[in-house]
Amino acid sequence: MSRDAGWYRVLGRRHETHLQRELRVVADLDEWSRAKLYRVRQGGWRADATTAIAASAAEETYRLTDQLPDWQNKTSDMWRSNLQHVWGFLAGDRSQHYVLSRGGG
Repeated sequence: MSRDAGWYRVLGRRHETHLQRELRVVADLDEWSRAKLYRVRQGGWRADATTAIAASAAEETYRLTDQLPDWQNKTSDMWRSNLQHVWGFLAGDRSQHYVLSRGGG
């Protein structure tokens, strides 16, 4: 990045909307996560790490949706049991893979 581009990026942030800032932060986090995951040399460990990141994001989503009215949570409730199977899989119960592969909870 050129020196001018660096200053523009810093000064331009002052005029960012909340949405622009959030999208930038998400893009930066995505790039950071991808770089860290590719440093994991063993494919099986990388798959587990990727799954754990996705499951953590789902947990945070559930935490937020729990604050919504019940009529907005029907889909969330249907998938909550699947998330428990993911955590079981990551804890070492590889039989959960079959449950998850069928898409059923």
